[in-house]
Amino acid sequence: IYPDEVITVTAHFDSVEFSKGAYDNGAGCVLIMKLYEYFMTNTPKRTLRFIWCGSEERGLLGSKAYVNSLTEEELQKIIFNINVDVAGTVLGTEYASIMAENALVDYVDYISNEISFPIVTRQDIYSSDSIPFSDKGIPAINLMRFGRQGAAHIHDRHDTMSFISGRSLEKSYVFLEYLSNKLINANVFPVKREIPENIKKKIDEYLFKNEK
Repeated sequence: IYPDEVITVTAHFDSVEFSKGAYDNGAGCVLIMKLYEYFMTNTPKRTLRFIWCGSEERGLLGSKAYVNSLTEEELQKIIFNINVDVAGTVLGTEYASIMAENALVDYVDYISNEISFPIVTRQDIYSSDSIPFSDKGIPAINLMRFGRQGAAHIHDRHDTMSFISGRSLEKSYVFLEYLSNKLINANVFPVKREIPENIKKKIDEYLFKNEK
């Protein structure tokens, strides 16, 4: 119905040296792969572009290269980015870091309450593949499950499947699918294509734009 409105769904598949990368970020890759399978049989109203990014751990190099490869016209068609980074821990807390108008924070809170999915929402940047998109003016949401101390390992040799829970992944996926459906299939897309000034400032600081 709205083929010229594009939503990108991203997760990074790389890890660091000596790490298996199951939590960071094999789990996120699996979640968006399942979402891809869902929309293959449930046609969305908008164009979806699933991107598994490389070299995130080396400075978001894959997602930076992707957005820089697009023309201005192609960039303007992208209205939103959904990014998933770290998931699957048995003990942990779900977070949504929102790089968009503050109204989206309230929207995500409302959606999560509809299906009784506890999640901490905040308007803030997150160091992941959403950054290059939002740097180009594209609003984004990052979905993460931060493990409790001792329940998850990151950037070391202990980041293996032994700490990943299928039940935890399923819970995160249910919310990802529910939220994605609400956004992607809305008759009018509910998020303004703009980045608030406070988030722009944080992105610029993150990318060292203000350093001489």
